[in-house]
Amino acid sequence: MRGTAGAIGFSLIGSLPARALSRVFNGPGITVGFWNGSTLIPATRITSGDSTLESLRITLRSYGTGRGLSSIDVHAPVPIGDSIVKTPFIAWVAPPQGCAHTRFVAAVHPNEGLVLTLSQGSGERKVSTDLALQKGFGAAPKLQEGTYVLFAGTVDLSMLRFSDERANGALISLGLSKVPPQYVVMKIERA
Repeated sequence: MRGTAGAIGFSLIGSLPARALSRVFNGPGITVGFWNGSTLIPATRITSGDSTLESLRITLRSYGTGRGLSSIDVHAPVPIGDSIVKTPFIAWVAPPQGCAHTRFVAAVHPNEGLVLTLSQGSGERKVSTDLALQKGFGAAPKLQEGTYVLFAGTVDLSMLRFSDERANGALISLGLSKVPPQYVVMKIERA
């Protein structure tokens, strides 16, 4: 699936099983945390998704600079006949080419949930990873209202916190580990 959405403009997800998306997500290079009100936990630890979510208000805010995520695409589910086509739109691009803060409304696929493509690098060195935040049960990360933090690379979430429980502002470190130089905070609310 890598590169398909960018090269063709869409790809089918109706026939792609959720297990295949979770395998893509579990590949190297991306860490997804969820703020539970007191700590960041791996998004895969959320036990169930919110099956009532149909439309979302999403806010993306980047912090830091340097190597990390370069763009995030959101895939809108579009029914065509018996299948569902995911039509990507560029939701966020890292500064200085893009902006640090974006807000938009996105539809949620009834079976697949919220589908994103997280990219690192650019040009021939661009690597993309699909992420599906699912509404139901299973091994993949779950879709809930709340705050997710997206990192390039493997990050130890146990030593990172927000300075307040509402998850406003930048992350702080509680230990000897440093806050990664660049990350994106994604707030999801019911629209």
